[in-house]
Amino acid sequence: MRRPARPRPTEQSGDPPVTRIAARTVMRAEWADPEDTRPGAARAARKVHGWRSYCPLRRMAGNPASGITPAHVMAADKLRELWDLAILGRSAGMAMVYITRSPGPSQGFGPADLARVAAFRALRRALAPFDPTALDMIYAILLRNLSLHAWAIVAASNVRAERIRLRAVLEHLARHFDTDIAAELDRGQRLPP
Repeated sequence: MRRPARPRPTEQSGDPPVTRIAARTVMRAEWADPEDTRPGAARAARKVHGWRSYCPLRRMAGNPASGITPAHVMAADKLRELWDLAILGRSAGMAMVYITRSPGPSQGFGPADLARVAAFRALRRALAPFDPTALDMIYAILLRNLSLHAWAIVAASNVRAERIRLRAVLEHLARHFDTDIAAELDRGQRLPP
């Protein structure tokens, strides 16, 4: 017995074009095991194979002709981290149990609130030089993980022109976050892609 076909969205559906494009959710990946710190270990850390959320930049970085470098991917990751911290904030530092607070004024911002405000300022500084078209591209490709081909359809442009624009955006972000990423790599807080 055949399953009934799923209804396809039409132009009259009223959905914006981005929601009609099927986005990938996961991709196969390989990364260095961060817990492989044995003193007698080999020169390279053990590789872990698994699945990660789909990232169009990591997919494009696998092709040398795309021009996407590890510095671009790390800059996009840094932007994603700032976005998440500025928009979502940090989780609570204590167990999520019901605790009644005594009435009275608060003692000011907590550490999570201060980190969120700092991330918001850093995010505004990083996104300030971009025009609205580039900001739309950053939101679609870097933050929502839309593929470059799907973005070209939404932007009513060709893929080659959008790839050039994406590389220019990523170059600027890589220069902006260069010292932060280098410091995180030195401290071991960030693994290269």
